[in-house]
Amino acid sequence: LAEEYHVYCVEAVGCGRSDRSGGWPWRGWDACVWGSVSSLDAWRVGVGLGAAVWLGHSLGCVEMAAYVTRHAERALHLVLTSPAGVDERKPGARAAFLFRVFAWVWENDITPLDLIRWMGPLGHWVTAALVKARLSRSGPSSAFNCGRIRQDLLVDYAYHNYAMPACGERVLRHVLAPGAWARRPMSDWLHGAHGAGEGVRCPVSFIYGSPDMDWMNARAGKALAEKLAGEGLHTSFRQVPNCGHVLMLDDPDAFAQAILAALREPTEAQR
Repeated sequence: LAEEYHVYCVEAVGCGRSDRSGGWPWRGWDACVWGSVSSLDAWRVGVGLGAAVWLGHSLGCVEMAAYVTRHAERALHLVLTSPAGVDERKPGARAAFLFRVFAWVWENDITPLDLIRWMGPLGHWVTAALVKARLSRSGPSSAFNCGRIRQDLLVDYAYHNYAMPACGERVLRHVLAPGAWARRPMSDWLHGAHGAGEGVRCPVSFIYGSPDMDWMNARAGKALAEKLAGEGLHTSFRQVPNCGHVLMLDDPDAFAQAILAALREPTEAQR
């Protein structure tokens, strides 16, 4: 991918090595999403970046999609990889008792990362067990089985991020409802509602993992792609075999090729 593009990997506010000294500064969907968009644009100005391809993953897709709707002139293409925030929970669905307990925990701003923090030194052991369980489902093309990333380094990186003061994960309950459903599905605001400016005008590509491994709802993504195409936008939809939600780790080469194919498609369609 870097052979054809300048690639910037940006860690969102309060995540990774981005600043978290003041805690999570926003409350509510609008404040969280548009505050994150403003932060991202400040980073763009700082590095001198003009119009670009904006690619998000999971919850980051909400921020990237919002950025593109508010700053349409700065977007060449929007790529959403295994996106959260696409579909909402159907009204009237009855919830089991355990889900209601989980929902209470979620709405009271308690996340799995809080549990890691509360465990103290045991948190590292739990993180290692979770990473090992997740990687046990990875195929031969994963970044770990290919020797590109060491498992022990990932465990240390994940644990020390989780153990730091809570910040970035506080956005979860404001943007997603319990069960990772969207509080405001993208189809409601991609065209400019809720302060989104002029709305998306660039090509939009959806990339998911395989149906049996990626827990995000690919059917909802495909339906949104078809809806946007019906409204005149160039869209594409792809699924990468043998990949789960974290495609870039499950098969980095196939993931990169899927991105390149998505970016080339609008140009090839014009020939």
